[in-house]
Amino acid sequence: MQFKPEIHHRRSIRLKNYDYSQTGAYFVTICTKEKECSFGEINKEQMKLSPTGRIANDCLIAIPKHFENAKVDTFVVMPNHVHFIIIMNHDRRGVACNARNVFASSEEQGVACNAPTNNVYSNIAPKQNTFSVIIRSYKSAVTRMCNQNGNLFFWQRNYYEHIIRNEIELEKIREYIVNNPLNWAEDENYIKL
Repeated sequence: MQFKPEIHHRRSIRLKNYDYSQTGAYFVTICTKEKECSFGEINKEQMKLSPTGRIANDCLIAIPKHFENAKVDTFVVMPNHVHFIIIMNHDRRGVACNARNVFASSEEQGVACNAPTNNVYSNIAPKQNTFSVIIRSYKSAVTRMCNQNGNLFFWQRNYYEHIIRNEIELEKIREYIVNNPLNWAEDENYIKL
């Protein structure tokens, strides 16, 4: 199907003029298509992962193995969505760093950056190691692995992201993610089974 702007009203959810390849922390929510509970269920306030949920979980854990500039901080796989914080670390040359505080400059952190930038995903990505490439690759990996294992799976077309601006906000979002299974019935993505 060809994109026709007069019919299709796509608008970007990304922040205009923001460089998503720079050092920063991001809160991400990705939902399953039509919010289908493909990842498992909440039982006694704990998430019980289905085989598809285990794939979504394992692929999140594997992100840093494929993207040296990315760290998955806190995450949870819920019945029909995933929440996670991804921290992107770069020095001025775009090389991955081992920075701990993404809200301070590299001079303030004393960051030593000597990690190689070459990996298989960067060779095929239009803009190497950007936030959107990492999210697209994650969604693609989960879909491919599920379908290869006989579990037909689809994501919602887009995703929600929020740029985390300081440590206080980071701690609040971490707490929200950790407590998400406890608060499932109040979640905006809640679907009663």
